[in-house]
Amino acid sequence: MDGITLDVAELAYLLAVVDARSLAGVDDPRLFPATPDEQDAIFSAGLKALKEHGHLKPAERGSMRLDDGLIYLVSVLAQPEHVILTLRDRDGARQVVFHYLAGPAVIELSAQSNEHYRVGMLPDLAAMTTRIAEMLSVSPAKQPEPATFTIGGPLFGAIKGLIAEGKADQAASTLKSFGVNGLNGDALLEALRAPDTSGNVIVAKVVNGQIEDGRRASVLGRAGRAWLVNRVDAETTAVRVQAIAPGILTEVMDEFFSAIQVPGKTA
Repeated sequence: MDGITLDVAELAYLLAVVDARSLAGVDDPRLFPATPDEQDAIFSAGLKALKEHGHLKPAERGSMRLDDGLIYLVSVLAQPEHVILTLRDRDGARQVVFHYLAGPAVIELSAQSNEHYRVGMLPDLAAMTTRIAEMLSVSPAKQPEPATFTIGGPLFGAIKGLIAEGKADQAASTLKSFGVNGLNGDALLEALRAPDTSGNVIVAKVVNGQIEDGRRASVLGRAGRAWLVNRVDAETTAVRVQAIAPGILTEVMDEFFSAIQVPGKTA
């Protein structure tokens, strides 16, 4: 993905230019300074940095204007139709990547440090799915044979509890009763033993810059041994567990996009 690194002040200035009131999913008050003094300080620093980094282009009569491509990227961030949050805990730190969707546009945003954001455009949803798999260290082509099963949420929690207590044989027996054994059973047991590799994908609908509704799926396991877990619907506690074989992430996100168009169906 080609992209641009912006410091906090630069992004704050650009969001002000497109009259953004929020950035869906991002909790960074520095991007929206509240008082006139804070606004003057941050926006002045942002404009200065944009000039220094060449994001202002020559215009008529010796004036300068902001790069059109950069303004387009920030405009999508300000008014997306959907946002997808991919979260992964690594080495005690949480990493988050955002994808903002508006029409055919797919814009990726991530924090490169406490002082810098990276923003860029992806060509399509397929490229976005690939990026999400990379973020989660999931390699769909290397997954074990496809497998999907549905199980009560409390029971699945109990299986995880057995694993935590070192009772792998009992956990394996329970999984086997749901037809999850052999390579798939071993893969899921391995994933449940490694909670530090877990992550989440959240697909949310955005209205007037605010997240209104969403669906969440948890990811368990490492590359070659990864599973996707999500509630079947908002009315039950049942969860669906499936090996992340090729196409699964795309199928689940398409399902989530459809579900969040129906009010009150968050799961």
